[in-house]
Amino acid sequence: MVSEYILFPGDTAVHRMDVATPNASADGSFPKTWRFEEGSWWLYKVQPSAATKAEVEISRVLREAGWEAAEYDYVGRFRKRVKSRSFLKAHEFFEPYDSFRFFFAHPGDDDAVIYLNIASLGKAYERAWKRILLADALFANTDRHMRNFGFIRSSLTGAVLRLAPNFDNNQAYLASPGGRYSEGMLRMYMNQADDADRKNLQELCEALSAHPYLHQAQEAGRAFLNA
Repeated sequence: MVSEYILFPGDTAVHRMDVATPNASADGSFPKTWRFEEGSWWLYKVQPSAATKAEVEISRVLREAGWEAAEYDYVGRFRKRVKSRSFLKAHEFFEPYDSFRFFFAHPGDDDAVIYLNIASLGKAYERAWKRILLADALFANTDRHMRNFGFIRSSLTGAVLRLAPNFDNNQAYLASPGGRYSEGMLRMYMNQADDADRKNLQELCEALSAHPYLHQAQEAGRAFLNA
């Protein structure tokens, strides 16, 4: 089975194969496959253990704070695999911003343009996007490219239903390319923070108190709140 083969720890051969099937793909940084378990579809990925830890722990903090985030869980003793429950309901599909942006009058990739486009869809969209931006800044996630966020749409009508939850944090925090945490992104973001940003940061810092692994992010966040 391709879904079994693609989850081998050594992914070089899989990437050479350029696998692309309905349930498995080598697209992106790590090979992945879908599996149906306990009434839900789960996306499995093979990746370094540091990436898995960052992805699972950040997801848990976001969800405990009451934010919209994909559900991740560890797979196996060595944590070289991670699984994520599909965040789609019946008759829904995910469209990345990279393709949906052409529905806007200004489809550019500038950060300010993206913000204005998403905010134009309504307060709920703006609020959800600000939370994604703040989480990326706090956890130093530099991998929020235009296929790592997007919209949930109706497969029956094509209508936009909501912003997709926060997902794909496997290159954040200590899983960053340098393997170190930096508060640089948070410092830049908080230079233009408003009351909503500070409230979001407060919520995340409260949730972080139960996650020792992410203590550096909590310390950075607390420092800005107490400044």
